[in-house]
Amino acid sequence: MSRADRLARASDVGRTPRPSARVDAPGRGGRHKVRIASDLSPSPRTASPSITSRGSTYLDVSIASGGVFRHLIARGHNAFAYAFEGQGRFGVTPDDDGERIRGSALAVLNDGDLVEVRADEGAVRFLLVSGQPLYEPIARYGPFVMNTREEIEQALRDLRSDTFVWTPDRSR
Repeated sequence: MSRADRLARASDVGRTPRPSARVDAPGRGGRHKVRIASDLSPSPRTASPSITSRGSTYLDVSIASGGVFRHLIARGHNAFAYAFEGQGRFGVTPDDDGERIRGSALAVLNDGDLVEVRADEGAVRFLLVSGQPLYEPIARYGPFVMNTREEIEQALRDLRSDTFVWTPDRSR
């Protein structure tokens, strides 16, 4: 998340059910389920309670055995898919069977690509995430990722003083 957007607001959707869409899937799989975790979705009638910046996409996709999922990655966006259940073939094209990705594995995708994922040996479930690159400096320390060392130190001070997490019922 960009520095400008990082502390702008909190989206506390708690246990609010995530909207989902059943999408026709070519091949033997029939239909598959896409849970929407952000503001962009494959169905104009399906929206998420969570708002993201810069048009990011977060999809939780389940494909039945034999199913195929297609999604266009926006031009200029970086993207990845993280398979966490089952296995599938990512990057399928007419000339290429794609790369087999098994649970707990990551596939890095190119911008402007039509991503095609095929579940050819059992079902597969994965997260598909895309967004515009930030082109900002990165400072890391343990689980913290900020832009500068000073921001990391401030986050640690906030954590120690119990003011790190802002929630609607407890202001900073």
